[in-house]
Amino acid sequence: MADFFYYGIWSDSLRILETLTSMQQFEFVLDIGYVKPTPLAFTSLGADALGAIGKPGQLFLKSNSFSEFPVSLSKPTDEGVMTIAPAISGPFLSLRLPAYFEINGRASVGLGWLRYQPRYYHPETREPLQTSESLRAEYIRVKKILLSLMTRRYALQAAPQKGAFQAKEELLWIGRDALILLESNEVGILIGPEWRWIQGKDLYKNSQKIL
Repeated sequence: MADFFYYGIWSDSLRILETLTSMQQFEFVLDIGYVKPTPLAFTSLGADALGAIGKPGQLFLKSNSFSEFPVSLSKPTDEGVMTIAPAISGPFLSLRLPAYFEINGRASVGLGWLRYQPRYYHPETREPLQTSESLRAEYIRVKKILLSLMTRRYALQAAPQKGAFQAKEELLWIGRDALILLESNEVGILIGPEWRWIQGKDLYKNSQKIL
């Protein structure tokens, strides 16, 4: 699975949505729990769409250029709730929209991502299918758009190596508004597999690697 991870707050997420909806190329399918067998989707960013998206938000991007099949839902749970079944739908680009949150009394910017599945299945025959070149190309194009709305920063984290820990540099892409809060040290950010909480003072504009 191809993944691009980034960090932001809700105003960064809205900027992403405004940019992508202005392209008039995608249908945005809400990845939420459904009690009726009709997925919710939108193509423009109106009040109804904003009211339906959660914080953080999870969306599937559907397009005639790379989506072959209609949206399918999972079987209902015991509570009657269904979810999008991406393995037999689309295929889609998956977009998570980050938002500010608090954990253990600490304020943090959120984690977002853009991704797609390397394979999926025909909804009727269950034949395994490979991701198309058009979907991979669209992933790269949307990733470039997201990068244009982000700022690059670096952070050092402890990485296990041969029974000890060694400093490892991590490249972070951060939304503009989230970075303003981080640099004021009003909020922090959780990074790395150990979910270490850092602040703006722990971020670097340039790589600290010794060439």
